[in-house]
Amino acid sequence: MMDEIERGYRDKLEDELRNGEQASQLIKHPLFVSAFETLEQEIVDQWKQSTSLNADVREKLHTMLFLLGKVRTHLISHVETGKLAEATLKQKVARAAGRNSMPL
Repeated sequence: MMDEIERGYRDKLEDELRNGEQASQLIKHPLFVSAFETLEQEIVDQWKQSTSLNADVREKLHTMLFLLGKVRTHLISHVETGKLAEATLKQKVARAAGRNSMPL
């Protein structure tokens, strides 16, 4: 029973590590970086060109900018979770190696 729980926990950590690595590759990819920079600049430019009388447009642009940031933050969260998972897995391997090398 404990082995099954441990295996499930290890599998979850490995999934988090893999997702973190993929998210890291994605947010560093030139096409992704360019897309985010372009979208952000377009939104800001549209906001600057809007009039104070057009509150609906400004609100929509604000929401778009906010959501763009949320996507970036979500991916960064996966990267950080992956780093924590990697550290936890390394710690578990080190503990297991220490247990296996103990004299009887």
